[in-house]
Amino acid sequence: MGSDPQYAKYPSLSLAQDIFTITNPASADNSRQTSLKKIQDATSEHKMVPLYRYLAHSIKGILNTSGEGSTRKSSTTGARKAPGRRPSVSVDFAWDEELYKRLKADNKTELETFDKEEAEEQAGDTEVQAARGKRADFWAISTAISAYNAVFKKTGILGTKIDIVLAIIRMGLFFGDRLLVKAQVDRAKTLVETDGDWDRRNRLKAYQGLHLLTIRAYNLADP
Repeated sequence: MGSDPQYAKYPSLSLAQDIFTITNPASADNSRQTSLKKIQDATSEHKMVPLYRYLAHSIKGILNTSGEGSTRKSSTTGARKAPGRRPSVSVDFAWDEELYKRLKADNKTELETFDKEEAEEQAGDTEVQAARGKRADFWAISTAISAYNAVFKKTGILGTKIDIVLAIIRMGLFFGDRLLVKAQVDRAKTLVETDGDWDRRNRLKAYQGLHLLTIRAYNLADP
């Protein structure tokens, strides 16, 4: 099975690094500002509604260190979703309610497009599966793992199943959900041992290594 990897675009682990940078008190100011700009640009381009709310919301956002910020307009764009403690540094990332509503409306329009593509009376099995995959990638941006599991159940192709589980692992790494990552690594190992190609095996090893580093199991992460 040498098919090209699928579902490898979202979520971006480089964006997770940027979130770590802006919330890390040890980060240099110029690095923090560069990472903040990347997050703002990515949110605007990919319409990352849940991450914007998670980071910037005036009351619930983790970048609002007081937990009681006032809503204020901003010319900058928001962010996406991330691991979860309030940082001990101040990050200038204002909440814009109008921007939030606009991004939500754009998300709704895009989902409706996927729904139309999936209509089984208008498309064959291949087209339906492709539409489901687009929805799963879309929800990866919106942090909904259930969409990937739905595609997993509908496909009989082993390579696709492995790619889906690897995507869920990336989501767990992105949001710091260690239990999810552990469970999905074990799930992926079972699939890869059945008939995984070298590329998928290597990606699984890389993700497992990242997971072991996050739980400080350095001896196990050492190849």
